[in-house]
Amino acid sequence: MKKVTNAIIVATVLSVGFLPGLQKEMPVAAAAKNPSPTVEQKNRYYVAGIDDAKAFESYFTSLQKEIKAGDKNSVANRFEFPLTVSSEKNGKDIEIIIKTKQEFIQKYDQILTKNVKDAFLNQKVNELFVKYTGVMVGTGEAWIAPKNTQENTKEQYSVYAINDKMIGVKVDQDATNPMNKDAFTFYVDKFQKGYTLEKMEWKSNEKTIVNTVEQAVKNDFSESNEPKFTIGGSLQIHSFNYDAQKMRGQKGVLTLTFKNETNQKLVWKKDIVLK
Repeated sequence: MKKVTNAIIVATVLSVGFLPGLQKEMPVAAAAKNPSPTVEQKNRYYVAGIDDAKAFESYFTSLQKEIKAGDKNSVANRFEFPLTVSSEKNGKDIEIIIKTKQEFIQKYDQILTKNVKDAFLNQKVNELFVKYTGVMVGTGEAWIAPKNTQENTKEQYSVYAINDKMIGVKVDQDATNPMNKDAFTFYVDKFQKGYTLEKMEWKSNEKTIVNTVEQAVKNDFSESNEPKFTIGGSLQIHSFNYDAQKMRGQKGVLTLTFKNETNQKLVWKKDIVLK
């Protein structure tokens, strides 16, 4: 049975911040305990599957220069296709798939809006946020990872998603994901600068579950089978755990609430059917 004190949990959450810059302080703490640098400390992109830090940073700085110069063809060569482009209009989420390099060039200004371009150009390489899903640009306006396809073998890395929304959340209900047994997982891939995740809520006709971030971290160490939110995996994996035999097919709403230092709040919602 896993045991941890409340003081340690809360201190961990508060010391590293929360989403998505939560890991910025973690390498320092690790280094203090272990004087021998780990693979992750030698290469901070390791968790995203990137083995060569210098090669990745060269790729990224070259991409920045090409975006600044407006070199559409060269920029397109650094993107993965099909490319997911997320935005919003009149409060509604819009998602389109760009299938080819040619389509990307044709819709270049619709994809690389001023907001997205600014995110690339203002991004300092030493401040790139890294997690298992890839390397984040800005506050989630773009995500980069090792290239999946062999369409363009010149590049090792590629931009695989563009996100021009205020808040973006990916929900995973894939049954082949072992973490989705009696649960669904989710992560924030676009957030508003200055805002952090405050609480998570599941609401249906049958149940309402509300957990703060601190409660969800504690719940990851709990063996209770009651429905609950958990945050684990070095604070990167968010889950809603439930009894699938009893709750499968239940329709509800997942709500995430974010707040800033002046207590202003942003709310993200999604209708979900439990599987």
